[in-house]
Amino acid sequence: MPEPSGPQAQPLTRAAARPRPKGARRTVAQRSQDTGAVGGNGAEGSDGGPSTQPRPWRGEAAELREAGEGGLADKPSEPSAGGLAGRPPRFGLCVPVFANPGPAFFRTPAWTKLEPQRAIDAAVAAERLGYDSIWVADHLMHGYDDAILEGWTTLTVIAGRTSRVRLGTIHLAQPFRAPAMAAKMAASLDALSAGRLIFFYDCGWQEPEVRAYGLDWPAEDERIARMEDGLELIQALWSAETPATFRGRFFSTNEAICRPGPVQKPRPPIWLGEARHARWLAAIVKYADGWNSVPASPSRLRDKLSALRAAGQRAGRAITDLELSLEIQVLIAPTQNEVSAIARHIAALPPSKRGTPRQDVLQALEADRPLSEVVDDWLVGTPDDVIRQLRVYTELGISHFMLWFVDFPSLDGLRLFSESVIPTLRSAV
Repeated sequence: MPEPSGPQAQPLTRAAARPRPKGARRTVAQRSQDTGAVGGNGAEGSDGGPSTQPRPWRGEAAELREAGEGGLADKPSEPSAGGLAGRPPRFGLCVPVFANPGPAFFRTPAWTKLEPQRAIDAAVAAERLGYDSIWVADHLMHGYDDAILEGWTTLTVIAGRTSRVRLGTIHLAQPFRAPAMAAKMAASLDALSAGRLIFFYDCGWQEPEVRAYGLDWPAEDERIARMEDGLELIQALWSAETPATFRGRFFSTNEAICRPGPVQKPRPPIWLGEARHARWLAAIVKYADGWNSVPASPSRLRDKLSALRAAGQRAGRAITDLELSLEIQVLIAPTQNEVSAIARHIAALPPSKRGTPRQDVLQALEADRPLSEVVDDWLVGTPDDVIRQLRVYTELGISHFMLWFVDFPSLDGLRLFSESVIPTLRSAV
């Protein structure tokens, strides 16, 4: 666990600890040892398929294979912190916890009304089909009618109905929950799920929903500082063996006890996302075990990775320490004609208030062009098209894909991807 910095963020516990030299920092590989978890992101069988038996989770690391862009990628390759070399990419389902129909083609564009049980059933189906992880977005108001399932509650229900997949939050918003409570909730879920949690945290970016619920919304720099303070507190509570008193800049505890603690040791992996600016990137390279990008074309993703690599250089940390992931939309069908038919059906739905129509998609449909020739920030087309697109991303170092299936509530895309794409990518490694 990184040591708090500055006089205002000093976690205090009754437990005696041998101090590390000033400035010393444990590596991600050291932090990831002896981590216990069930299946999901760390549980392939010898044939590359999912195993139903528990195995230790060791915090995967991704290695960029880019050349010629400067920075760490041009240096001799470093050992993978989590032993990822030679192992297959991982694929997770982003649970459709809101409906956003119509030509904006945003996340759940074929779904016209949120049905909570169908969202949960999709997660259960994903585990059965061999996906590695399940992801739940964290918003209070979303979709065409602002109806969305609360993220933490939903993830907990899914944990109770699954046994193997990893369980991840998507941008868990600090303003929604006091960090001490987030630590307690996360520890409990990790314990109840036999160590399957990925703690993907964030400072919060959607002002309207936060204000609608009467929560605090400070300026951006303070929100980032609160997130950092919160992460210090969360890690202090997870690691404390005795009552923990924490005195941070924004948050504190007084002899708080967080038991049962997380099953994963030394703690669940912490993820952060995006590459907004230097201040944000500094937080990522200080705190994160994993990094995520929202949907991005390969060109845009290269820019983000370059910025992340530069931040790592400034902090003396290689991004090979991080598990690199991409959240992305998928429209897959056996033929190009079927892909276009699904897209045309979506384009004809009444538009949501959230998002603007995707003119590139609509123009391609009008010209009867294959979407795989036009759209560069989805996985789109036949299985062969999608496999080719995925290989571009894996060559950039992406090792975990968080997938929004555009055709939901149909499960055809989810099934076809599991049958025709995942086996090919796994067998190629």
